[in-house]
Amino acid sequence: MLVRNLQAFASRYDVGRILIAGEYDGRLANDTEPLRLVGSLGEKILDFEYSDGWIPETDGEGRSLVIIDALAERSAWNDSESWAPSPELLGSPGVHALGLPPGAGGLQRSGDANQDGRLDISDAVALLRHLFVGVPAVLPCDDGFSRDPGNIALLDHNGDSGVDLADAVALLVYLFQQGAEPAGGVDCRLIPGCPETCAQ
Repeated sequence: MLVRNLQAFASRYDVGRILIAGEYDGRLANDTEPLRLVGSLGEKILDFEYSDGWIPETDGEGRSLVIIDALAERSAWNDSESWAPSPELLGSPGVHALGLPPGAGGLQRSGDANQDGRLDISDAVALLRHLFVGVPAVLPCDDGFSRDPGNIALLDHNGDSGVDLADAVALLVYLFQQGAEPAGGVDCRLIPGCPETCAQ
């Protein structure tokens, strides 16, 4: 998620469980705006145009536009029928509020402990810091505990159905010594109980 002012955003929403990629410059139009999101290699992630005129409650009435099915074809993001008003006043950023069955989860890259959409040494460091320093205090999926099914699916590199030091070591061996690929693979996949941080 991108925000205009992180400090202002954090004063209104619980940012502890929301992946914030950074701040953007400028302003988004309040009524309609074409949006293009590109990855670090210039690849197109999303390219669509929204209009709060599609749904009257989103035009200054306190509700934001929410995509109904975040896993639908990306072309659907241009259609008014693909959007709905947020269930909560002032929106519910970072939450799949609509369109997904309970526990459907989001796309994740296995091992992405720091939730930046990549698998690299920073993920091993993030997992070690969680295990031994308690920072971050919660993991990204389910209730934030290492025993939660979503976090096991995300972070169990060695396939032993747990999350511990051996998983951080297995990730480092994979990254730097051509070891076995993580048990969950290296491609984006839907993990129940997890937010979406990975574009295919």
